[in-house]
Amino acid sequence: MQHRSSQYILVLLLLLLLLVPLPARAQQELRLSLNKNFGYNDFSGRMQGTFTLGAEGPTDLTQVTFYLDDQVLRVDREPPFETRFNTADFAPGRHTLSAVGLTSQGREVRSAPRAVEFITREQAWRNLRALLLPFLGILAILMSLGVLITALSTRRGGRRPGDYGLAGGAVCPRCGLPFNRHFFALNMILGKLERCPHCGRWSVVRRASPDELEQAQARLKAESSSGAYEVLEEPEQLRRRIEESRFEED
Repeated sequence: MQHRSSQYILVLLLLLLLLVPLPARAQQELRLSLNKNFGYNDFSGRMQGTFTLGAEGPTDLTQVTFYLDDQVLRVDREPPFETRFNTADFAPGRHTLSAVGLTSQGREVRSAPRAVEFITREQAWRNLRALLLPFLGILAILMSLGVLITALSTRRGGRRPGDYGLAGGAVCPRCGLPFNRHFFALNMILGKLERCPHCGRWSVVRRASPDELEQAQARLKAESSSGAYEVLEEPEQLRRRIEESRFEED
């Protein structure tokens, strides 16, 4: 009998715990957001520059007080509830950001504290360089590989006219003849850096439209049939260019 009574009491206590709201849970109904306006920040919480601290909470939220450590940053009484600050206005080091809100019913809600670290501009530049240098090194390697692959593919003759592959075809801005762009060629935003297999000139070329390629192919076919254009191997192209430049100087 006593054992059953103890079970009933335990069940009642558990029900009371579930029904009664926990104060700690009610106090953390305010959610903080931190957005960079200008400056530097990383995943470890280190930051430098201008930032906007915002808060969201219950629909009847009427006021939010933003804190940096124990210092009031701003009391905002109109949504969106936010404040802007610059890390240069405070001492470098670790700080805590938080906010306290007030509802229309007079209930106080709090945010979870957010730990950050303010750093100087010099530290921010050092951290940024440390992040960028490996990236720039990898980019330089990829650029070199792209140029090398493009040059080797061009020397091997590339694809047949009309067969341009995944990267599409281009029209040389110098000689006006078509050639295929290489998938691994360096992308320069406005186009790919390519070497024309006809005249040997390097240029940034975009993907040509079907009409542009058709016209260039017709020109290539016409010049090849009339003998005005002759496909030369790489050493022969070099010899011809040397001879032509010699005559131009005279």
